[in-house]
Amino acid sequence: MPSIFARSQQMLRQLTKTKRPKAAPRLSRRSTKLRAQDLGALSKRILLPSLPSADEDMTRMAIWEQGRRLARQENWDTFSSKLQVADAARLSTAGGMSEAMLLIMGAHADVVAAASDSLLDGRAPDPMGLQALEGLLTDRPDDYTTALVVAMAHIRIARAWQSAIEGPLPIDTPNGPVHLESARDILSRFDAEALDAPSLAAVDAALIESLDPSPGKIVASYRKLINMDPDCIQYLRAYGPILLSADAKQSTALMREAGMICDQTHDIWGDGAYVWVQIDALAQEPTALAHLDVDLFIQGMRDILKARTNQHIANELAAFCAMCMATQPGLPRAAEAARARLHACLNWILERHLHELHPRVWAEWGQPLATTDPSTGHRVLLAQGREIALRSIAAFFADQLADGSSIAFSPSGMYRLPAI
Repeated sequence: MPSIFARSQQMLRQLTKTKRPKAAPRLSRRSTKLRAQDLGALSKRILLPSLPSADEDMTRMAIWEQGRRLARQENWDTFSSKLQVADAARLSTAGGMSEAMLLIMGAHADVVAAASDSLLDGRAPDPMGLQALEGLLTDRPDDYTTALVVAMAHIRIARAWQSAIEGPLPIDTPNGPVHLESARDILSRFDAEALDAPSLAAVDAALIESLDPSPGKIVASYRKLINMDPDCIQYLRAYGPILLSADAKQSTALMREAGMICDQTHDIWGDGAYVWVQIDALAQEPTALAHLDVDLFIQGMRDILKARTNQHIANELAAFCAMCMATQPGLPRAAEAARARLHACLNWILERHLHELHPRVWAEWGQPLATTDPSTGHRVLLAQGREIALRSIAAFFADQLADGSSIAFSPSGMYRLPAI
């Protein structure tokens, strides 16, 4: 089952101003199909500065690494203090990742990585690492922060067991349910709302995703989580794919929940929450576009880019419109109409909001060309993302590039340069 929490862990393992002419023409999208070699040539005329390491990537990695370092040092007092501060202040990165969840993911990373590696080799994991973590439950029985580290380790090891059993490996002992029951026992001693701890509600939701992903329980857990921290993009984005996976035939329920949360968070996001709840679900299941309120979704993207003027989010929305909403054969008529309108939004997102390329964002959206295999080198991933982005933008503006001109980006906007 897809999870934003799992995706963030994979990501963490990888790791000049020009004046715009006053009468810059608005660029329209392409109307022609291109051969691969033509697209490669056109992509060379997309002049978009690219960052090898974006601020968002470095911030996420630094917080995750801090959690891992404190766990290795067994400095649980400092870890607990930092996690409680992150919870109380509702701290998130500029791109919307919960700092509390990043600390937790880092703190259990070594134990989960060792277990996952064993399962990939077809062997049952050595229990010693997890047993050492479980000692925290005795040493710190009233500390919800370290309990979350142990519970989330159980949840992620359970998911690794499930993947191993479903794969072609000689693993047939269903230990996943045992780990999930352990996580439930640990979490049952703490109340997220009483402790004012969104991270506890988030791990509760992650447990329900794996243990009992019925639509009613998914809805209840995510409503509570989002009510506690409506500003966190990570939590909003996690909701849609999980709800759709729990009841794929009821995409109208996804739209209903997105609309309700949009109303609930309007003072923070405008209509933006309608986008965040659905964006990953729509990428996963494009037929759900048939039920989408397209005008509301487009206004939501405008509200997001007005509220969060950072290039990470501009790249996220541009990549979604460019790739996930590109032409897809076989969609129902209503879904196809919605898809085409969202793809066309790439025009104003690029023209008004994007001025630097974050290749990792495009690589993550660009499956299956990009890979999220943890062994993939950082440079390879960036090269894939850059190629995906430049080719996608070149394809969109193919008609305008046909005369030999180029398209350039700067903080002042997007503009055309005539052929020399």
